[in-house]
Amino acid sequence: MTSSYAWWERHGPRLPSHGIKARTRRGAFGQTWWASRWIAALERLVSPARLARGRTYARAGQVVSMDVGRDGVKAVVQGSRPEPYEVTIEFRRLSDAEWERVIDAMAAEALYAARLLSGEMPEHIEDVFASVGASLFPAAKGDMRTVCSCPDDANPCKHIAAVHYLLGEDSGNAKCSATSSVAGGARQTCRRSGVLRRPPKRSRCTSHCRSLTRCRSSAWARPRSCAMRRYSRPPWNASTGRSASMRCCSRWATATRSTCPPWRRRSGCSRKMFNTTVTQPGIRADGRAPEQIRSVKIEPRFLTATPASCMIRMGETWVLCTAAVEEQVPSFLQGRGQGWVTSEYAMIPPSSPQRIPWNRGVNGGRQQEISRLIGRGLRAAIDLKRLGERQITLDCTVIQADGGTRTAGVTGAYVALALAVHDLLSAGKLALSPLITPVAAISVGLVAGRALLDLAYVEDSVTDADVNVVQTLGGQLVEVQGTAEGAAFPREQLDRLLDLASVGNAQMFAAQKNALAKVLPPAALPALVTTPD
Repeated sequence: MTSSYAWWERHGPRLPSHGIKARTRRGAFGQTWWASRWIAALERLVSPARLARGRTYARAGQVVSMDVGRDGVKAVVQGSRPEPYEVTIEFRRLSDAEWERVIDAMAAEALYAARLLSGEMPEHIEDVFASVGASLFPAAKGDMRTVCSCPDDANPCKHIAAVHYLLGEDSGNAKCSATSSVAGGARQTCRRSGVLRRPPKRSRCTSHCRSLTRCRSSAWARPRSCAMRRYSRPPWNASTGRSASMRCCSRWATATRSTCPPWRRRSGCSRKMFNTTVTQPGIRADGRAPEQIRSVKIEPRFLTATPASCMIRMGETWVLCTAAVEEQVPSFLQGRGQGWVTSEYAMIPPSSPQRIPWNRGVNGGRQQEISRLIGRGLRAAIDLKRLGERQITLDCTVIQADGGTRTAGVTGAYVALALAVHDLLSAGKLALSPLITPVAAISVGLVAGRALLDLAYVEDSVTDADVNVVQTLGGQLVEVQGTAEGAAFPREQLDRLLDLASVGNAQMFAAQKNALAKVLPPAALPALVTTPD
Protein backbone atom coordinates (compact mmCIF):
# COMPACT_ATOMS: atom_id res chain seq x y z
CA MET A 1 0.00 0.00 0.00
CA THR A 2 1.44 3.31 -1.02
CA SER A 3 0.97 6.37 1.10
CA SER A 4 0.21 9.80 -0.29
CA TYR A 5 0.71 13.18 1.29
CA ALA A 6 -1.45 15.01 -1.24
CA TRP A 7 -3.99 15.68 1.49
CA TRP A 8 -1.53 17.69 3.57
CA GLU A 9 -2.21 21.46 3.41
CA ARG A 10 0.77 23.66 4.15
CA HIS A 11 -0.02 26.52 6.53
CA GLY A 12 1.94 29.77 6.34
CA PRO A 13 1.95 32.49 8.96
CA ARG A 14 -1.31 34.27 9.66
CA LEU A 15 -1.30 37.84 8.36
CA PRO A 16 -2.24 40.39 11.04
CA SER A 17 -4.48 43.27 10.00
CA HIS A 18 -2.31 46.04 11.47
CA GLY A 19 1.23 44.70 11.45
CA ILE A 20 4.42 46.79 11.37
CA LYS A 21 5.97 46.44 7.93
CA ALA A 22 9.61 47.12 7.16
CA ARG A 23 10.25 50.08 4.88
CA THR A 24 12.80 48.12 2.84
CA ARG A 25 10.87 45.94 0.41
CA ARG A 26 13.77 44.23 -1.39
CA GLY A 27 17.54 44.11 -1.57
CA ALA A 28 19.77 45.08 1.34
CA PHE A 29 17.84 45.59 4.55
CA GLY A 30 17.90 49.17 5.76
CA GLN A 31 19.07 52.23 3.87
CA THR A 32 20.82 54.01 6.74
CA TRP A 33 24.30 53.42 8.08
CA TRP A 34 22.77 52.55 11.45
CA ALA A 35 20.58 49.78 10.03
CA SER A 36 23.44 48.26 8.04
CA ARG A 37 25.78 48.30 11.05
CA TRP A 38 23.08 46.82 13.29
CA ILE A 39 22.40 43.96 10.88
CA ALA A 40 26.15 43.39 10.37
CA ALA A 41 26.65 43.14 14.14
CA LEU A 42 23.73 40.73 14.37
CA GLU A 43 25.07 38.52 11.57
CA ARG A 44 28.45 38.29 13.33
CA LEU A 45 26.74 36.75 16.35
CA VAL A 46 24.12 34.62 14.59
CA SER A 47 24.19 32.42 11.51
CA PRO A 48 22.75 34.40 8.54
CA ALA A 49 20.69 31.33 7.58
CA ARG A 50 18.61 31.78 10.73
CA LEU A 51 17.87 35.37 9.81
CA ALA A 52 16.51 34.78 6.30
CA ARG A 53 12.92 34.05 7.38
CA GLY A 54 13.11 36.93 9.81
CA ARG A 55 13.49 39.32 6.87
CA THR A 56 10.39 37.82 5.27
CA TYR A 57 8.40 38.21 8.49
CA ALA A 58 9.54 41.82 8.89
CA ARG A 59 8.59 42.78 5.34
CA ALA A 60 5.24 40.98 5.54
CA GLY A 61 4.20 42.88 8.67
CA GLN A 62 4.10 39.91 11.05
CA VAL A 63 5.28 42.05 13.98
CA VAL A 64 2.05 43.22 15.64
CA SER A 65 3.59 45.54 18.24
CA MET A 66 7.02 46.55 19.47
CA ASP A 67 7.70 48.35 22.74
CA VAL A 68 11.25 49.66 23.01
CA GLY A 69 12.61 50.53 26.44
CA ARG A 70 15.96 51.49 27.89
CA ASP A 71 16.93 47.88 28.66
CA GLY A 72 15.50 46.13 25.62
CA VAL A 73 12.50 45.34 23.47
CA LYS A 74 9.19 43.58 24.07
CA ALA A 75 7.32 42.64 20.92
CA VAL A 76 4.37 40.55 19.76
CA VAL A 77 4.82 38.57 16.53
CA GLN A 78 2.07 36.70 14.68
CA GLY A 79 3.08 33.22 13.55
CA SER A 80 1.12 30.35 12.06
CA ARG A 81 -0.86 29.71 15.25
CA PRO A 82 -3.87 31.79 16.31
CA GLU A 83 -2.10 33.04 19.44
CA PRO A 84 0.81 35.40 18.64
CA TYR A 85 4.21 34.87 20.20
CA GLU A 86 5.88 37.13 22.74
CA VAL A 87 9.46 38.19 22.02
CA THR A 88 11.85 39.74 24.53
CA ILE A 89 15.27 41.17 23.63
CA GLU A 90 17.47 42.48 26.44
CA PHE A 91 20.75 44.36 26.03
CA ARG A 92 23.67 44.85 28.36
CA ARG A 93 23.74 48.45 29.51
CA LEU A 94 26.94 50.44 29.72
CA SER A 95 28.19 51.15 33.21
CA ASP A 96 28.30 54.68 34.62
CA ALA A 97 32.08 54.74 34.21
CA GLU A 98 31.79 53.74 30.54
CA TRP A 99 29.21 56.46 29.93
CA GLU A 100 31.46 59.06 31.54
CA ARG A 101 34.27 58.13 29.16
CA VAL A 102 31.93 58.23 26.15
CA ILE A 103 30.51 61.64 27.06
CA ASP A 104 33.98 63.07 27.61
CA ALA A 105 35.04 61.80 24.19
CA MET A 106 31.93 63.21 22.47
CA ALA A 107 32.46 66.58 24.13
CA ALA A 108 35.50 67.11 21.91
CA GLU A 109 33.20 67.27 18.85
CA ALA A 110 30.24 69.65 19.11
CA LEU A 111 28.72 68.19 15.93
CA TYR A 112 27.90 64.92 17.71
CA ALA A 113 25.88 66.77 20.34
CA ALA A 114 24.16 68.91 17.73
CA ARG A 115 23.01 65.92 15.67
CA LEU A 116 21.83 64.02 18.75
CA LEU A 117 19.87 67.01 20.05
CA SER A 118 18.13 67.34 16.67
CA GLY A 119 17.00 63.71 16.81
CA GLU A 120 19.50 62.04 14.47
CA MET A 121 22.24 59.52 15.14
CA PRO A 122 25.50 60.90 13.68
CA GLU A 123 27.77 58.70 11.62
CA HIS A 124 31.14 57.62 13.04
CA ILE A 125 29.79 57.86 16.59
CA GLU A 126 30.68 54.16 16.85
CA ASP A 127 34.33 55.19 16.62
CA VAL A 128 33.88 57.38 19.71
CA PHE A 129 32.63 54.38 21.70
CA ALA A 130 35.47 52.20 20.42
CA SER A 131 38.09 54.81 21.35
CA VAL A 132 37.17 54.51 25.04
CA GLY A 133 36.84 50.72 25.05
CA ALA A 134 33.03 50.59 24.80
CA SER A 135 30.75 49.21 22.10
CA LEU A 136 27.70 50.89 20.61
CA PHE A 137 26.46 47.65 19.02
CA PRO A 138 26.37 44.14 20.53
CA ALA A 139 29.90 42.74 20.18
CA ALA A 140 29.56 39.43 22.02
CA LYS A 141 26.77 36.97 22.68
CA GLY A 142 26.69 38.03 26.30
CA ASP A 143 25.71 41.58 25.26
CA MET A 144 22.26 40.41 24.21
CA ARG A 145 19.63 37.98 25.56
CA THR A 146 16.68 36.88 23.40
CA VAL A 147 13.58 34.89 24.39
CA CYS A 148 10.55 33.84 22.31
CA SER A 149 7.45 31.91 23.41
CA CYS A 150 7.35 29.88 20.18
CA PRO A 151 8.22 26.12 20.26
CA ASP A 152 11.22 26.59 17.92
CA ASP A 153 14.46 25.46 19.58
CA ALA A 154 16.60 27.76 17.42
CA ASN A 155 17.64 31.04 19.00
CA PRO A 156 17.15 33.48 17.47
CA CYS A 157 14.07 32.14 15.75
CA LYS A 158 12.39 33.89 12.82
CA HIS A 159 10.17 35.87 15.19
CA ILE A 160 13.15 37.29 17.08
CA ALA A 161 14.97 37.98 13.81
CA ALA A 162 11.98 39.96 12.48
CA VAL A 163 12.07 42.20 15.55
CA HIS A 164 15.82 42.66 15.11
CA TYR A 165 15.36 43.90 11.54
CA LEU A 166 12.62 46.36 12.47
CA LEU A 167 14.70 47.58 15.40
CA GLY A 168 17.61 48.24 13.06
CA GLU A 169 15.40 50.42 10.86
CA ASP A 170 13.78 52.42 13.67
CA SER A 171 16.72 52.92 16.02
CA GLY A 172 18.65 55.14 13.63
CA ASN A 173 16.61 58.07 14.90
CA ALA A 174 17.91 59.36 18.21
CA LYS A 175 14.32 60.13 19.24
CA CYS A 176 13.69 56.37 19.32
CA SER A 177 13.95 55.09 22.85
CA ALA A 178 16.25 52.31 21.70
CA THR A 179 19.01 54.89 21.54
CA SER A 180 17.67 57.25 24.17
CA SER A 181 20.67 56.58 26.37
CA VAL A 182 23.01 57.82 23.65
CA ALA A 183 20.80 60.83 22.91
CA GLY A 184 20.43 61.49 26.61
CA GLY A 185 24.15 62.15 26.84
CA ALA A 186 23.91 64.87 24.20
CA ARG A 187 23.07 67.65 26.63
CA GLN A 188 25.90 66.61 28.96
CA THR A 189 28.18 66.56 25.92
CA CYS A 190 27.09 70.08 24.97
CA ARG A 191 27.74 71.40 28.46
CA ARG A 192 31.20 69.83 28.66
CA SER A 193 32.16 71.15 25.23
CA GLY A 194 31.05 74.64 26.22
CA VAL A 195 28.25 74.83 23.63
CA LEU A 196 25.55 74.90 26.29
CA ARG A 197 25.90 76.55 29.65
CA ARG A 198 23.54 75.90 32.50
CA PRO A 199 21.83 79.21 33.32
CA PRO A 200 21.78 80.25 36.97
CA LYS A 201 18.59 80.08 38.94
CA ARG A 202 16.41 83.08 38.31
CA SER A 203 15.75 85.39 41.19
CA ARG A 204 12.24 86.32 42.14
CA CYS A 205 10.79 89.44 40.59
CA THR A 206 11.33 92.64 42.52
CA SER A 207 8.54 94.61 44.07
CA HIS A 208 8.03 96.93 41.14
CA CYS A 209 6.94 94.00 38.97
CA ARG A 210 4.05 93.22 41.29
CA SER A 211 2.40 96.49 40.35
CA LEU A 212 1.77 94.97 36.93
CA THR A 213 -1.09 92.92 38.34
CA ARG A 214 -3.27 95.97 37.78
CA CYS A 215 -2.72 95.92 34.02
CA ARG A 216 -2.89 92.24 33.08
CA SER A 217 -4.97 93.19 30.07
CA SER A 218 -1.88 94.75 28.55
CA ALA A 219 -0.03 92.59 26.06
CA TRP A 220 3.22 93.90 27.51
CA ALA A 221 2.44 92.99 31.11
CA ARG A 222 4.03 89.54 30.89
CA PRO A 223 7.20 89.73 32.98
CA ARG A 224 9.44 86.70 33.36
CA SER A 225 12.03 87.45 36.02
CA CYS A 226 11.78 91.14 35.14
CA ALA A 227 12.16 90.47 31.38
CA MET A 228 9.52 90.42 28.68
CA ARG A 229 8.73 87.01 27.24
CA ARG A 230 8.09 88.51 23.84
CA TYR A 231 7.24 91.90 22.52
CA SER A 232 3.97 92.75 20.83
CA ARG A 233 2.18 95.98 20.04
CA PRO A 234 0.79 97.27 23.35
CA PRO A 235 -2.72 98.65 23.90
CA TRP A 236 -2.27 102.33 23.16
CA ASN A 237 -3.96 105.27 24.85
CA ALA A 238 -4.57 108.03 22.33
CA SER A 239 -4.79 110.76 24.95
CA THR A 240 -1.52 110.07 26.74
CA GLY A 241 0.41 108.31 23.97
CA ARG A 242 1.47 105.62 26.46
CA SER A 243 0.52 102.00 26.91
CA ALA A 244 -1.44 100.74 29.88
CA SER A 245 1.61 98.95 31.26
CA MET A 246 3.64 102.16 31.16
CA ARG A 247 0.97 104.08 33.04
CA CYS A 248 0.90 101.46 35.79
CA CYS A 249 4.61 101.26 36.47
CA SER A 250 7.23 103.79 35.48
CA ARG A 251 10.09 101.38 36.23
CA TRP A 252 8.52 98.75 33.98
CA ALA A 253 8.12 101.47 31.37
CA THR A 254 11.89 101.95 31.45
CA ALA A 255 12.38 98.21 31.02
CA THR A 256 9.95 98.02 28.11
CA ARG A 257 11.58 100.95 26.36
CA SER A 258 14.88 99.09 26.57
CA THR A 259 13.44 96.03 24.81
CA CYS A 260 10.96 97.76 22.55
CA PRO A 261 10.15 96.40 19.10
CA PRO A 262 11.05 98.22 15.89
CA TRP A 263 7.96 100.44 15.90
CA ARG A 264 8.89 101.78 19.38
CA ARG A 265 12.62 102.30 18.92
CA ARG A 266 12.85 106.07 19.38
CA SER A 267 15.36 108.39 20.95
CA GLY A 268 14.63 107.10 24.44
CA CYS A 269 15.64 103.51 23.64
CA SER A 270 19.24 103.39 24.76
CA ARG A 271 21.67 100.53 24.20
CA LYS A 272 22.61 100.62 27.87
CA MET A 273 19.02 100.03 29.00
CA PHE A 274 18.68 97.17 26.51
CA ASN A 275 21.78 95.43 27.82
CA THR A 276 20.59 95.65 31.44
CA THR A 277 17.45 93.72 30.51
CA VAL A 278 18.23 91.34 27.68
CA THR A 279 21.64 90.21 28.89
CA GLN A 280 20.76 89.07 32.38
CA PRO A 281 22.30 85.60 32.96
CA GLY A 282 20.18 82.91 31.29
CA ILE A 283 17.54 85.41 30.11
CA ARG A 284 16.86 86.87 26.67
CA ALA A 285 14.27 89.40 25.60
CA ASP A 286 11.80 86.66 24.66
CA GLY A 287 12.65 84.33 27.55
CA ARG A 288 14.86 81.92 25.59
CA ALA A 289 18.11 80.42 26.81
CA PRO A 290 21.28 81.58 24.99
CA GLU A 291 21.55 78.30 23.03
CA GLN A 292 17.82 78.03 22.23
CA ILE A 293 16.33 78.75 18.80
CA ARG A 294 12.88 80.16 18.21
CA SER A 295 10.01 77.84 17.35
CA VAL A 296 10.37 76.62 13.76
CA LYS A 297 7.40 75.60 11.60
CA ILE A 298 7.69 74.76 7.91
CA GLU A 299 4.47 74.25 5.93
CA PRO A 300 5.23 72.49 2.61
CA ARG A 301 3.07 72.83 -0.53
CA PHE A 302 1.87 76.17 0.84
CA LEU A 303 0.69 77.56 -2.52
CA THR A 304 -1.70 75.79 -4.87
CA ALA A 305 -0.41 77.54 -7.98
CA THR A 306 3.20 76.71 -7.09
CA PRO A 307 3.35 73.28 -5.42
CA ALA A 308 7.13 73.56 -4.89
CA SER A 309 6.65 76.06 -2.09
CA CYS A 310 6.71 76.36 1.67
CA MET A 311 6.10 78.88 4.42
CA ILE A 312 8.78 78.90 7.11
CA ARG A 313 8.00 80.54 10.42
CA MET A 314 10.83 81.22 12.86
CA GLY A 315 9.18 82.95 15.76
CA GLU A 316 7.72 86.14 14.29
CA THR A 317 9.76 85.89 11.08
CA TRP A 318 7.72 84.48 8.19
CA VAL A 319 9.26 83.79 4.79
CA LEU A 320 7.46 82.34 1.77
CA CYS A 321 9.83 80.24 -0.37
CA THR A 322 8.97 78.99 -3.87
CA ALA A 323 10.87 77.16 -6.60
CA ALA A 324 10.16 77.71 -10.31
CA VAL A 325 11.66 75.42 -12.96
CA GLU A 326 12.52 76.73 -16.43
CA GLU A 327 13.65 74.46 -19.26
CA GLN A 328 16.47 76.83 -20.18
CA VAL A 329 19.67 78.16 -18.71
CA PRO A 330 21.38 81.57 -18.71
CA SER A 331 23.33 82.43 -21.84
CA PHE A 332 26.71 81.80 -20.19
CA LEU A 333 25.74 78.15 -19.56
CA GLN A 334 24.13 77.30 -22.90
CA GLY A 335 25.58 74.17 -24.47
CA ARG A 336 27.52 73.13 -21.37
CA GLY A 337 25.11 70.41 -20.30
CA GLN A 338 24.53 71.72 -16.80
CA GLY A 339 21.82 73.62 -14.97
CA TRP A 340 21.69 76.60 -12.66
CA VAL A 341 20.10 77.55 -9.35
CA THR A 342 19.52 81.19 -8.53
CA SER A 343 17.56 83.12 -5.95
CA GLU A 344 15.63 86.35 -5.53
CA TYR A 345 14.93 87.84 -2.11
CA ALA A 346 12.38 90.55 -1.36
CA MET A 347 10.40 92.02 1.52
CA ILE A 348 6.78 93.07 1.04
CA PRO A 349 5.99 96.61 2.24
CA PRO A 350 4.01 95.62 5.38
CA SER A 351 6.59 93.05 6.53
CA SER A 352 8.00 95.68 8.88
CA PRO A 353 6.10 98.21 11.03
CA GLN A 354 7.81 100.94 9.02
CA ARG A 355 6.64 100.41 5.44
CA ILE A 356 9.31 99.13 3.06
CA PRO A 357 8.82 100.59 -0.44
CA TRP A 358 8.84 98.31 -3.44
CA ASN A 359 12.09 98.30 -5.39
CA ARG A 360 10.57 98.64 -8.84
CA GLY A 361 13.11 97.52 -11.40
CA VAL A 362 16.05 98.20 -9.09
CA ASN A 363 17.50 95.75 -6.58
CA GLY A 364 18.80 97.39 -3.42
CA GLY A 365 22.24 96.52 -2.13
CA ARG A 366 20.94 94.49 0.83
CA GLN A 367 18.37 92.70 -1.32
CA GLN A 368 20.99 91.73 -3.90
CA GLU A 369 23.44 90.60 -1.23
CA ILE A 370 20.90 88.28 0.42
CA SER A 371 19.72 86.94 -2.95
CA ARG A 372 23.28 85.92 -3.78
CA LEU A 373 23.79 84.39 -0.34
CA ILE A 374 20.73 82.16 -0.76
CA GLY A 375 21.72 81.23 -4.31
CA ARG A 376 25.27 80.26 -3.31
CA GLY A 377 24.00 78.24 -0.37
CA LEU A 378 21.52 76.24 -2.44
CA ARG A 379 23.96 75.58 -5.28
CA ALA A 380 26.04 73.67 -2.72
CA ALA A 381 23.07 71.34 -2.25
CA ILE A 382 22.72 70.23 -5.87
CA ASP A 383 24.74 68.60 -8.65
CA LEU A 384 24.30 71.08 -11.51
CA LYS A 385 25.49 68.55 -14.12
CA ARG A 386 22.84 66.07 -13.07
CA LEU A 387 20.18 68.79 -13.15
CA GLY A 388 20.57 69.14 -16.91
CA GLU A 389 20.07 72.32 -18.91
CA ARG A 390 17.33 73.84 -16.79
CA GLN A 391 17.22 76.64 -14.25
CA ILE A 392 15.51 76.64 -10.85
CA THR A 393 14.72 80.07 -9.44
CA LEU A 394 14.13 80.26 -5.70
CA ASP A 395 11.99 83.21 -4.63
CA CYS A 396 12.14 84.10 -0.93
CA THR A 397 9.52 86.67 0.04
CA VAL A 398 9.54 88.02 3.58
CA ILE A 399 5.96 88.30 4.83
CA GLN A 400 6.90 89.41 8.33
CA ALA A 401 10.36 90.32 9.62
CA ASP A 402 11.76 89.89 13.13
CA GLY A 403 15.40 89.09 12.44
CA GLY A 404 17.00 86.13 10.69
CA THR A 405 15.17 86.54 7.38
CA ARG A 406 18.14 85.49 5.24
CA THR A 407 18.85 82.34 7.26
CA ALA A 408 15.16 81.43 7.25
CA GLY A 409 15.24 81.98 3.49
CA VAL A 410 18.11 79.50 3.03
CA THR A 411 16.42 76.86 5.19
CA GLY A 412 13.02 77.26 3.55
CA ALA A 413 14.46 77.50 0.04
CA TYR A 414 15.99 74.03 0.41
CA VAL A 415 12.54 72.57 1.16
CA ALA A 416 11.12 74.29 -1.95
CA LEU A 417 14.08 73.04 -4.01
CA ALA A 418 13.60 69.47 -2.76
CA LEU A 419 9.90 69.59 -3.68
CA ALA A 420 10.76 70.87 -7.17
CA VAL A 421 13.29 68.06 -7.66
CA HIS A 422 10.75 65.48 -6.47
CA ASP A 423 8.20 66.81 -8.96
CA LEU A 424 10.77 66.54 -11.78
CA LEU A 425 11.53 62.95 -10.78
CA SER A 426 7.82 62.09 -10.64
CA ALA A 427 7.29 63.59 -14.11
CA GLY A 428 10.13 61.49 -15.53
CA LYS A 429 12.22 64.54 -16.45
CA LEU A 430 15.08 63.40 -14.21
CA ALA A 431 16.42 59.87 -13.95
CA LEU A 432 18.38 60.53 -10.74
CA SER A 433 17.98 63.16 -8.08
CA PRO A 434 20.58 65.95 -8.36
CA LEU A 435 20.34 66.79 -4.66
CA ILE A 436 23.53 65.80 -2.84
CA THR A 437 23.01 67.23 0.66
CA PRO A 438 20.52 69.28 2.67
CA VAL A 439 21.58 72.85 3.43
CA ALA A 440 20.39 75.08 6.28
CA ALA A 441 21.41 78.35 7.91
CA ILE A 442 21.18 80.01 11.32
CA SER A 443 22.36 83.27 12.85
CA VAL A 444 24.58 83.64 15.91
CA GLY A 445 25.95 86.73 17.58
CA LEU A 446 27.62 88.36 20.54
CA VAL A 447 25.49 90.62 22.73
CA ALA A 448 27.31 92.17 25.69
CA GLY A 449 29.95 89.46 25.41
CA ARG A 450 27.46 86.56 25.42
CA ALA A 451 27.07 84.16 22.50
CA LEU A 452 23.42 83.92 21.43
CA LEU A 453 21.79 81.57 18.92
CA ASP A 454 19.10 82.63 16.42
CA LEU A 455 18.97 86.38 16.97
CA ALA A 456 15.64 88.18 16.91
CA TYR A 457 15.50 91.79 15.73
CA VAL A 458 15.68 93.25 19.22
CA GLU A 459 19.01 91.40 19.70
CA ASP A 460 20.33 91.80 16.17
CA SER A 461 19.92 95.58 16.35
CA VAL A 462 22.40 95.90 19.25
CA THR A 463 24.73 92.96 18.63
CA ASP A 464 28.50 93.36 18.90
CA ALA A 465 29.06 90.66 16.27
CA ASP A 466 26.56 89.18 13.82
CA VAL A 467 27.43 85.91 12.05
CA ASN A 468 25.27 83.94 9.59
CA VAL A 469 26.36 80.33 9.10
CA VAL A 470 25.29 78.15 6.15
CA GLN A 471 26.09 74.45 6.60
CA THR A 472 25.49 71.07 5.02
CA LEU A 473 23.98 68.13 6.87
CA GLY A 474 27.45 66.70 7.41
CA GLY A 475 28.57 69.87 9.19
CA GLN A 476 30.67 71.30 6.35
CA LEU A 477 30.62 75.08 6.07
CA VAL A 478 29.14 76.56 2.90
CA GLU A 479 29.33 80.21 3.91
CA VAL A 480 30.20 82.16 7.05
CA GLN A 481 29.04 85.76 6.82
CA GLY A 482 30.17 87.69 9.87
CA THR A 483 30.75 91.26 10.95
CA ALA A 484 32.02 92.82 14.16
CA GLU A 485 29.45 95.59 14.39
CA GLY A 486 30.39 96.73 17.89
CA ALA A 487 33.91 95.72 18.85
CA ALA A 488 36.46 93.28 17.46
CA PHE A 489 36.32 89.80 18.95
CA PRO A 490 38.97 87.05 19.28
CA ARG A 491 39.24 83.86 17.23
CA GLU A 492 38.10 81.78 20.22
CA GLN A 493 34.75 83.58 20.19
CA LEU A 494 34.30 82.77 16.50
CA ASP A 495 34.96 79.08 17.15
CA ARG A 496 32.36 79.13 19.91
CA LEU A 497 29.85 80.84 17.63
CA LEU A 498 30.42 78.19 14.95
CA ASP A 499 29.86 75.41 17.51
CA LEU A 500 26.65 77.13 18.58
CA ALA A 501 25.56 77.45 14.94
CA SER A 502 26.06 73.69 14.45
CA VAL A 503 23.62 73.05 17.29
CA GLY A 504 21.04 75.36 15.72
CA ASN A 505 21.46 74.07 12.17
CA ALA A 506 21.01 70.49 13.32
CA GLN A 507 17.54 71.48 14.54
CA MET A 508 16.86 73.24 11.24
CA PHE A 509 17.73 70.03 9.35
CA ALA A 510 15.27 68.14 11.54
CA ALA A 511 12.56 70.71 10.72
CA GLN A 512 13.29 70.34 6.98
CA LYS A 513 13.07 66.56 7.22
CA ASN A 514 9.78 66.68 9.11
CA ALA A 515 8.30 69.12 6.60
CA LEU A 516 9.19 66.95 3.59
CA ALA A 517 7.89 63.83 5.36
CA LYS A 518 4.44 65.45 5.58
CA VAL A 519 3.91 65.55 1.80
CA LEU A 520 6.30 63.01 0.28
CA PRO A 521 5.89 59.22 0.46
CA PRO A 522 8.35 57.48 2.81
CA ALA A 523 10.07 55.70 -0.07
CA ALA A 524 10.80 59.01 -1.81
CA LEU A 525 12.78 60.59 1.02
CA PRO A 526 15.87 58.31 0.89
CA ALA A 527 16.06 58.63 -2.92
CA LEU A 528 15.78 62.42 -2.84
CA VAL A 529 19.40 62.96 -1.72
CA THR A 530 22.08 60.99 -3.57
CA THR A 531 25.86 60.87 -3.53
CA PRO A 532 27.63 63.20 -5.99
CA ASP A 533 29.16 61.76 -9.16
